[in-house]
Amino acid sequence: MPGREPTSMMRGIAIVIVLIVGLVGPTNAKPQRVVSINLCTDQLVVTLADPARIVSLYRTSADPSFSYVADRLPKVVYNRGLAEEVLVLKPDLVIAGVFTTRATVAILRRHDIPVIELPLIDSFAAVRQQVMHVATALGEEARGRSLLDDMDRRLERVAHVGPRRPALLVGSGLFTNGQGTLLDEALTAAGLENVAARRGVVGFSRIGLEQLLAAAPDVVIIPDDPQRRPSLSAQLLRHPALGDLARRRTVVSIPAALWSCGGPFIVEAVERLAEAAR
Repeated sequence: MPGREPTSMMRGIAIVIVLIVGLVGPTNAKPQRVVSINLCTDQLVVTLADPARIVSLYRTSADPSFSYVADRLPKVVYNRGLAEEVLVLKPDLVIAGVFTTRATVAILRRHDIPVIELPLIDSFAAVRQQVMHVATALGEEARGRSLLDDMDRRLERVAHVGPRRPALLVGSGLFTNGQGTLLDEALTAAGLENVAARRGVVGFSRIGLEQLLAAAPDVVIIPDDPQRRPSLSAQLLRHPALGDLARRRTVVSIPAALWSCGGPFIVEAVERLAEAAR
């Protein structure tokens, strides 16, 4: 009846409901203080999360030579992957790489701070899996799906049928990417044949100068460093024998930021490589 006081049973039920809601918390709560302590994880965080939710990124994220997002970073504190730097920020989510900052990750977990660790990317399938993993953790599944849909549409547009030009990616120190790497898949997607993979190179490996000359690829792909920083390993790319090879072949310079980390932005490198393949 109107105005009648609730029974003790009803009051008890109400209290139980309040307690359950308090324990469970909001089901769609998004982390509001996100910290990334790895260059590769930085790029996914910046791409997927609202800037206001990002409180710190790894220091190299601001370097355009390696970071795809260097020109659109939010105003944040930059870290060096040290535990003391992260703890003081009181994050509710930290994203790290599985092969870096091991001591920091262990300390953060001892302080009950949620940490996601991301492995290296070695395929387009791994890109898709990792994007959705991070997007889900950030509560941004729709953004993740949109990002991958765009990547897949662009890959489909450059899909190649027919003979493939032999190509070789040559980085500083004459390192290259063979079978089982994302860049091997990128070359294939662009309509090129990875000479390193054909010659049995697996993973990330150094190729000798003699091997490079013997392979005689039609297309030579080199990283572009906008900072033009000198290094002894980079001098190998200026060897007279390689200069002669370059004069006789197609040389494509791709920004290292497009391939230094595995991510959906690799499709931009594929598009540039597809131009060379044609």
